[in-house]
Amino acid sequence: MRMGVTYDQVKEACEALMGQGLVPTQDKLRQKLGGTGSFSTINKHLRAFRESVGAKGPPDKVLAAVRVVHDELQAGAEDDINEVRQDADREIDEAQTLQRLAEEQQARLSAELQEARAELAQLDDALQEARINLAGKAQAEADLQRRLQEQAASLAEQRDDLQQARRAAEELRGELGAERQAQAELRVSLSRQGEDLAQARTEQATLTQRYDQVRADLLSRDHRIGELEGIAGELREAVEQRGQQMAAARAEAADQHAALVKLETALQERTKEAQDQHAAAVKLEATLQERNRQLQERTKQLQDARIDSQAFKEVYARLDSVDQRLAALAEGKPAAPPPSAATPSKSRRSTPKKAAVVPPGQSG
Repeated sequence: MRMGVTYDQVKEACEALMGQGLVPTQDKLRQKLGGTGSFSTINKHLRAFRESVGAKGPPDKVLAAVRVVHDELQAGAEDDINEVRQDADREIDEAQTLQRLAEEQQARLSAELQEARAELAQLDDALQEARINLAGKAQAEADLQRRLQEQAASLAEQRDDLQQARRAAEELRGELGAERQAQAELRVSLSRQGEDLAQARTEQATLTQRYDQVRADLLSRDHRIGELEGIAGELREAVEQRGQQMAAARAEAADQHAALVKLETALQERTKEAQDQHAAAVKLEATLQERNRQLQERTKQLQDARIDSQAFKEVYARLDSVDQRLAALAEGKPAAPPPSAATPSKSRRSTPKKAAVVPPGQSG
């Protein structure tokens, strides 16, 4: 934008011309100012200068010079007016152009402001949604933590049950040692005593029936072991599902990574404990199979020997006691103490058959 001349510049030029004995005019002032400034601006400042000089009373030589140039000004007044009009028109065009540019810029800024407000509203909505999602994730994490604590308590109970089963197995091994000693004594007694072969066969038939019942119990225990293995598989699947949930949580919330890693480590430890329980169940199954084999051997020995009735009842009482402890062990209950060797069993435990009966001599 073109800058106009100031009053001080015009005043200084007027005083310089008057000092040279010249009357200040628009043309002379413009020449004195180096050709800058519009005639309308110079004329405005020139009138103000004349008014200030008129209040003081101009010198005579100035008045004379004014009279001389009055005619000149009168003659060129029309040209000056036309030039002033042209300058005014140019300034009006410039002002209109500037106004149009300002309106365009204002419209552009208004549109940008509307876009910024819309974007800010979207950002507010996204922030609210993010807060809601974060609250949901916090609730999901709390639920997962609660389920993990429940699972830990369940695993602790299973560990206690496994410890009890191990102690019962140790007691059973001790009883089996005593049983072997009793069998040795029985073999000595059998070598010294005789019995009617028919009675032995009758007792053999009874023992065979008992064997069928024991076999049914063993099959039932095998079924129980299968259920335990199924439970262990479900635990492994639950652990894998929780591992996947934790992986998804890590992908969604990076700030929870450290806590989820700790949880994953705990789940791996629980998986190992479940595998240990499965191994213990396999060992228990092997023990039951060995017990079945011993029963078969004992049946074969009784088939080939004459058995004293009182001694056979004592053996049968011991077998009944061992079967009861095996059943209690399979069900996770504490085993009852073995009966005295001198006290025969007064009643026979009747066990309902839960599976097909396998004849003696066939393996399980």
